[in-house]
Amino acid sequence: MLFRMITPRVSKSRSMTIRKAIPKDVRPEYQRLYGQRWEAKLTLPAGMKPQEAKVRISEFTAEVESRIATIRAAQPGEGQSLTQRPSLRISG
Repeated sequence: MLFRMITPRVSKSRSMTIRKAIPKDVRPEYQRLYGQRWEAKLTLPAGMKPQEAKVRISEFTAEVESRIATIRAAQPGEGQSLTQRPSLRISG
């Protein structure tokens, strides 16, 4: 299994941009739900500490991967089990 890390791009203003491609099989549904068709994008401000940026990038990646997995699981009607954190967001 190939595991690719997302590499942030740093602009001249020192802000960071992170992009995650949306797989073809989930693009229409991802766009309908989240408004992004080809890629999910996160921009971090210039003054952010490296440790905080690393955490935000990890959270962003996990969220996008979770959205993709949920869409894929819903396609054949399987659904996806919720962990405690997303289930609290839904109920609260």
